[in-house]
Amino acid sequence: MESFQHKLRVMLRYDQTAKTYNEQYSMEQEAKMKAALKHLMIKSSFAVLDLGCGTGLLFNFLNGKVKLLIGLDLSLAVLKLAKKQASDVGKFSLVRADADYVPFRENIFHVVFAFTLLQNMPDPIRTLREIIRISKPYGKVVVTGLKKSFSWKEFKTLLEKAGLKILRVSDGELKGYVVLCAIQKR
Repeated sequence: MESFQHKLRVMLRYDQTAKTYNEQYSMEQEAKMKAALKHLMIKSSFAVLDLGCGTGLLFNFLNGKVKLLIGLDLSLAVLKLAKKQASDVGKFSLVRADADYVPFRENIFHVVFAFTLLQNMPDPIRTLREIIRISKPYGKVVVTGLKKSFSWKEFKTLLEKAGLKILRVSDGELKGYVVLCAIQKR
């Protein structure tokens, strides 16, 4: 029950701040996205999930570059903005769901992005294991963590404990760690 209450509070916060989200955070979020995409090979045949997609900022970076692009978020308000913002992006789908219970079968996605998600989750290990479940063997995961929420040691331990292999870390002048991980063969 505590987990549900936590998620409900987060969802309501994003519902209330949705209209100003891009004004407040788009520069930082886009910098994270650029850092992530710099070292990630994206193929046109890929299925990609943006878990906790928010207002859909990542869609502009992947426009026309992948076969399947899905954004998933719990907040209906941010999904409405994502739909409006990404209307010229081409083929994409939006799903309202909980990141701990993604409504897709196993081994679907070549790449899963989780920008600014884990610090909002009551059990980040549970969320990471769900990401692993829906990812293809040897797939890639890009996950970020705010430095004010996690020390590097804590974040690294979290990723490794969930079963992810860290390939590259970017943080530079960003407010968070941007980590490219690989899914181990299952």
